[in-house]
Amino acid sequence: DLEIDQEDRLAMKGYCGSVAADRTGRVLAVSAPRGNRVVFWDLESGEYLEAWRLTDSCGIAAAAGPRTFTLTNGLGEFVVHDPEAGLDLARGDAGPAPWDNHLLAVTA
Repeated sequence: DLEIDQEDRLAMKGYCGSVAADRTGRVLAVSAPRGNRVVFWDLESGEYLEAWRLTDSCGIAAAAGPRTFTLTNGLGEFVVHDPEAGLDLARGDAGPAPWDNHLLAVTA
């Protein structure tokens, strides 16, 4: 069972938009757009890493680096996030087109 802080669980408002694991298969991310959250767990230890705030967050895909994710939202923003460090590694804007929850990592 994956534990979660009670406050963060309630903030998710009973809804998950997307689920993805990082490229190592060690870190799990779950988006909760109704609660403006993305929550992360370390699957090896079962440790709850963080609930990161991103308005209308929904799309999640493994980013190029280990234990990192690309996150998108309904405002057209995208972020590359490292949940273990609690840092945004990159941030951008897709313009007027909002993202939905369908995000897929593609390798060249």
